[in-house]
Amino acid sequence: MEDTVTNAIANQHCRPLPEPPLIVLEQVLFSLRTELEHCPKRSIYESRSITCLGSHDGWMIMSDHVAMGTLSVFFFNPVTNRRVSVPPRLYFPSNSPIQAKVLFIRKMVASSGPDCYKPDCYLAGLFNDHCHIAFYKLFDRSWNLIETEKDSGVHFMDLEIMGSKLYVRTDKPLNSTMLYDLKDSPKAEVLAMLPQRSTPYVSRMIDNQRHDSGYTVFSLAKHETLDQLFLINIICNIIYRSEDVGYLNMLKEYVTPPEIT
Repeated sequence: MEDTVTNAIANQHCRPLPEPPLIVLEQVLFSLRTELEHCPKRSIYESRSITCLGSHDGWMIMSDHVAMGTLSVFFFNPVTNRRVSVPPRLYFPSNSPIQAKVLFIRKMVASSGPDCYKPDCYLAGLFNDHCHIAFYKLFDRSWNLIETEKDSGVHFMDLEIMGSKLYVRTDKPLNSTMLYDLKDSPKAEVLAMLPQRSTPYVSRMIDNQRHDSGYTVFSLAKHETLDQLFLINIICNIIYRSEDVGYLNMLKEYVTPPEIT
């Protein structure tokens, strides 16, 4: 079955997945709590154009590439087999410094699922150019964009959302977590500076392979019940091959499994 977010809230008959958290393994869901596998009635990835961008309270946030540079976004519950679409299409920004690829949203977060029965449902997605964030409020006719300031050298690296508050992690030169209130015209407010690396970072090329030691990744995560925002500090030792995508040097494949703390 398929529905829109508006109708799903009006009908009030969507149900979240049982026993979260679940991990998606190909077409199978694995429960971390019960260590059991769940086989969805409906294929999670019906075609190669469908991608999972995130999740919220048992709902998977999915996208389907309907045309070059164009996405349709929908919620999918693989246990109840329910699909709830978000009506407006999402387009790749025309002023992006890189061209649209098949996958142009790195991560998408939601303030609530389509079964919240409230109109203050927000969606926000980080584009892979790290210069744009798209956000959508239920009942709006289109997506809105947040952009980095031109020639500022700042890039959006991660995002999380709680209510109407969007938290965005940036890299240098700001190296901070920014706060945007989506209820009003979003204006950036510096929430906190990121901590310094706890281990020195060393990077070198050996036989066309990149060897990174002490590489630090900061990720944002939220605790719905406690209404708290967390900054996760991941320290990696990795060996990988990379490729140039536009002006970015993107990781292509790992040579050996990463060592992670």
